Amino acid sequence: MIYKWTISVLFLMASFSVNSVEQQMAEVNSAAKLKIVTTFSILADLFKNVGGQYVEVHTLVDWDEDAHVFHPSPADVRRLTKADLLVLNGLGFEGWLERLISSSNFNGKLVTAASGVDVIKRLEDKESDHHDHHDHHLDVQGFDPHAWHSLSAVKKYIDNILNSLVELDKAHQAQYQHNASRYLSELDKLESETKLRMSKLSEAQRNIVIPHNAFAYLARDFGLHVYSLKGISTEAEASAAQIAQVIRKIKSENIHAVFTETTGDDRLMKLVQQETDARMGGALISGALSKKLAPTYLDMMRYNIEKIIHALSSRE
Repeated sequence: MIYKWTISVLFLMASFSVNSVEQQMAEVNSAAKLKIVTTFSILADLFKNVGGQYVEVHTLVDWDEDAHVFHPSPADVRRLTKADLLVLNGLGFEGWLERLISSSNFNGKLVTAASGVDVIKRLEDKESDHHDHHDHHLDVQGFDPHAWHSLSAVKKYIDNILNSLVELDKAHQAQYQHNASRYLSELDKLESETKLRMSKLSEAQRNIVIPHNAFAYLARDFGLHVYSLKGISTEAEASAAQIAQVIRKIKSENIHAVFTETTGDDRLMKLVQQETDARMGGALISGALSKKLAPTYLDMMRYNIEKIIHALSSRE
């Protein structure tokens, strides 16, 4: 009896010892990783693809959340205080970030993912809400921040992410470079495939209607023309004149590619649908990855491209 009791005690002690060692190793591994904070989910996914097992990534604006209306929490402040690296999109996208940095006393490295991309000037036309890659007589109001909708621009994002990681962690430079090269190849492949598919569309098939103008970079890359009810922010309000103008355009051009967005209010687009009898092309993903529909950046781009091409191709 005593023998069995002794064996049981020794077994429990060994189990506790193994669990303790495993927990300590996990804590050491976690401590050894670079602590990365990104402003929104798309950047988090890109960073994970390049950083791999050597980074611990937290995003401030989570999957399925709208960065335009984000309000930081006390937990965000605490997490940022401990971060080695803060990654933002830039181009005025994160209007709330300066206050957050100030309140957190963040003293790590700051990286602007969109630095160096071929930016689109933010254009506001008092007479038209037609946005494409051509120049118009418009007032320049900064830059369009939604550069991640360009596969070409995201290659620059990857370069910036790679350089920031190598600067902080030269010991794993070869792995970071390998990861970045692999990801860039995937971007190249999707871009080539999409250009080929888009090339089969006629000029009359290249019009799309969306709630807010987040897709100008995609339009520029693939020769599309975008009509939006609002400006570049989901917080903007659409005027009656803007809505009426878009409705007239849908009717005159027989536009079939009319979309809502996964993180936006779709009431205005439903009104447009009622007034035009347009066939809705579904919900596009604009500023946040979707856990259900597209949990990664490449998933999001494939999802949006497929939705757009299907709607454009169905034009009678």
